[in-house]
Amino acid sequence: MTQAITVIFKRTPLWADYFDIPDMTVWMRDALIFGRDMLAQWRVMESAAIASTEGEPTSLNRKPPKLSRVGKRMMNDLQPVLPELARWLRLSDEELLHQSFALIQTVLDCFRTTGIPPSEAGLAKLNKHVDDARKTTQGTPRTRLDSTRIAKLEDALATFESDDDDVEIVSVATASSHPSAPARKDTKHVRKEAQTTLKPLASQKPPAKPPVMDQFKLEAPPFPTFQRAQPIATSGPSRPSTAISKVSQPVVVDSSSSDSDSEAETGKAKGLAALAKFQKSPRFPKPVERRQIKMLDVTNQAKNATIERLSRRDDARRRAMRLKPDISGLHRALLSWNYDHTGPDPPTQGENIKLAHVPDKFIDHRHYLSVFEPLLLLECWAQIVQSKEETQESYDCKICSKQFTDDFIDLEATISESFKKDWRLSETDVVLLRHPAGRSGVDPGLQINSVWSLKKVFSLATLHREYGALMGLPFYDAFQSVMQPHISALPLLDKRDLNQAMSTYRVNEPQARAILSSLRARGFGLIQGPLPLYTRGGIQRKLTKDLYKRFFYAPQVTQRSTEVASRLKEGYRGTQKRGDPIKVVRIGPDKAIDISVRDIALDYLVEQKLNGENVANATDDAGKQIAQAPSGDRICQTTLAIDEEIKKLNSRRMSLTQQFDRLKDKQKSDNRTLDAVRRRTRVEILQEADVICATLAGSGHESIEQLEFDMVIIDEAAQAVELTSLIPLKFRTPRCIMVGDPQQLPPTVLSQEACKFNYNQSLFVRLQKHRPDAVHLLSIQYRMHPEISQLPSRLFYQSRLLDGPDMDVKTKQPWQAHPKFGHYRFFNISRGQEEGTIGHSMKNVQEAQVAVALYARLRREFAAVDFDYRVGIVSMYRGQVIELQRAFERRFGEDIRGKIHFHTVDGFQGQEKDIIILSCVRAGPGVQSVGFLAGMLLENPKIKSMN
Repeated sequence: MTQAITVIFKRTPLWADYFDIPDMTVWMRDALIFGRDMLAQWRVMESAAIASTEGEPTSLNRKPPKLSRVGKRMMNDLQPVLPELARWLRLSDEELLHQSFALIQTVLDCFRTTGIPPSEAGLAKLNKHVDDARKTTQGTPRTRLDSTRIAKLEDALATFESDDDDVEIVSVATASSHPSAPARKDTKHVRKEAQTTLKPLASQKPPAKPPVMDQFKLEAPPFPTFQRAQPIATSGPSRPSTAISKVSQPVVVDSSSSDSDSEAETGKAKGLAALAKFQKSPRFPKPVERRQIKMLDVTNQAKNATIERLSRRDDARRRAMRLKPDISGLHRALLSWNYDHTGPDPPTQGENIKLAHVPDKFIDHRHYLSVFEPLLLLECWAQIVQSKEETQESYDCKICSKQFTDDFIDLEATISESFKKDWRLSETDVVLLRHPAGRSGVDPGLQINSVWSLKKVFSLATLHREYGALMGLPFYDAFQSVMQPHISALPLLDKRDLNQAMSTYRVNEPQARAILSSLRARGFGLIQGPLPLYTRGGIQRKLTKDLYKRFFYAPQVTQRSTEVASRLKEGYRGTQKRGDPIKVVRIGPDKAIDISVRDIALDYLVEQKLNGENVANATDDAGKQIAQAPSGDRICQTTLAIDEEIKKLNSRRMSLTQQFDRLKDKQKSDNRTLDAVRRRTRVEILQEADVICATLAGSGHESIEQLEFDMVIIDEAAQAVELTSLIPLKFRTPRCIMVGDPQQLPPTVLSQEACKFNYNQSLFVRLQKHRPDAVHLLSIQYRMHPEISQLPSRLFYQSRLLDGPDMDVKTKQPWQAHPKFGHYRFFNISRGQEEGTIGHSMKNVQEAQVAVALYARLRREFAAVDFDYRVGIVSMYRGQVIELQRAFERRFGEDIRGKIHFHTVDGFQGQEKDIIILSCVRAGPGVQSVGFLAGMLLENPKIKSMN
């Protein structure tokens, strides 16, 4: 089969003359996909070949040897593929180019895992593609691969090159009559971070510093004696640094036989005679001789290409580690745990997990990893424990195939029974497989054709990205600032600039200072306070004015991202629409994107652009034809009832089966074409966007990982654990502005044990500890009535929180004059009683009934007011939120959920409503503790959400 794909790639240019371009394009694409699918199963083919030749089946429970004789032959048959496939990198069709590059990666990966080097011809052609892509000369044929794929290809090729490159040190010849020593070589692996120096050879003695003329002035004793000169040595290598330093030039000393004779007789001569002889004997370097030093420079320049290539290789490696870090450590730890283990700590084999408090500074990445990795694993186990309390569907699955990949086993399984419509599995889901025999039965192992019960446990999507950020942090631009927090002092702003910003963007002075300082910041910038939405609009407007390309906005919760994206797309710059709308793209899963921003969602924009180009028509037609095709099973049942027509029906069934296969192949081909167009369209949309909005977890989306931003804004940064805040830092950006309020909700962490070691501390707080005076405080609020703002200002902000102008008039509402409502009221539910719910949550039925009564009275007392979408029902417990939803639906109907926002306190963070009804739940006789409600920080966001 490897010979078959070799022939395909070799003969395709000749076949192209006999077929139309569209047919040839589809055939070439299928050939590339066939090659990738075949190589993905080459281990299975190797095992089957070994079994057929040796007569003994290979054990499926035993990892196969690294490379057998059959496997080596298969890899050798792949050698001619690489040179032929390298020619396909000049194709102009984007889909063929994508598939060709993917197949080359697969082939190189096969060579790498088996330890067999590719052929010199294949490596030479691929290296030529890389070199041609780096050249700026016009008119030369070159690959159409972009810089990202060129970097990946260069990184893949680097694994097959020698780690050492010869750096030849040419000895300096002099005018001596003695023959010069032969040139020596010293092999040294040059990295980007290492300093370039010339080391002495091991066989040479380190020479001393050359003599200087001033040392022989007549201020010495009248009749000095002179000793034989010591061998000359070059200085040793200087201390390594992070930059490439200039090579120091040695002084060349020329010594001849006459020097030796005169030195030998020095001990016998006395007085002035000795001094006279000495003055004639030394020969010092002449300016003309110093030209020989330039030979060393010429030699180094000859090696510049090698150093440049090594530098590019290192850049490619760092880029790969930044964007695709190794997260197998998380998988190994998780798969080693016993699911049936009980307790807050994960089951460990051997030593227990070593936990340490999160310090304010870190020594290096190893120190950082030793602190955060165990805490992340604690949080992972806490999520597994929580998932056990939820009811999950289980389905029987049958294992179809099994193969070994590194230290893991890849399984393919099928589920024959029907499952719920909204139930699906993704590549980040963790599943539990149990044998039907139960825990008491004998586990037969993961044998092919064995049946197992499959249950989804939880999703690793966020933990994947957090762990990836933890492992890739050394390759981030902000690495040193995270290890050793460094925040610049607040810049001195000119009064005229402040006044101009205030008048241009219609913001107050604290907001203007935050905007101007953020644009001048390098590295991290911190803004504290509930950042008004129009402050973000002011930042974006100035970014557009100053010709910045794009910026990335990532809050902690989905609702805040939705609100900002909605305002920016409509052209809001403050409380009013000003200026033209800018290009905004919202990234996230469809179910998490609100209908108000559905028209700027990435997937929606892609589909709209495709529909405009009429690309999806073929796929729809093929799908309809397949749906209309009669079922072969139905025809088969008819043949059993009517024996006389069995031949006719069999013939018809064969015809329909062939028709079905043709339509299925056509649909598959159309889907591949559509996927290629989607991929290209997605890149175009993202490249044209001015602002990309996502959540912190969503910033790890693979579709945007190759983009660069002029600014990254992390909103609600005080609500995210440090590892979550690291996710968007993988983008290449000169500045990151973190906006948050440590006086509001802390990060949500399930593991209480991890919280004891400060895992619930945000990166914002740790940076703020380093330099509190460098934090911008947005001290003027525009959300609350002055009667409401007095309490949080006094309790949480040392009375520094001020009201905007005329806030009592702007926030005035008719119900504020009612004695039962006012600006805010506390109601004591004397008969309230807390109850436990499934999932260790709590509810209070009496409080839910009071909330219903309050809303009903509001509607009755103020019938002229439309309360739809203006009321939020909030509680600290998810069980109470569910109880509130049920109570409101019983009283007002099911459609009430679309008019009132029900959510927990942390889920409601970042939103605003005219009326907030808060249910505290904890009540009842004998209650001694209110749990986490004892923390005052929870009260601040609840109060500030009200008008």
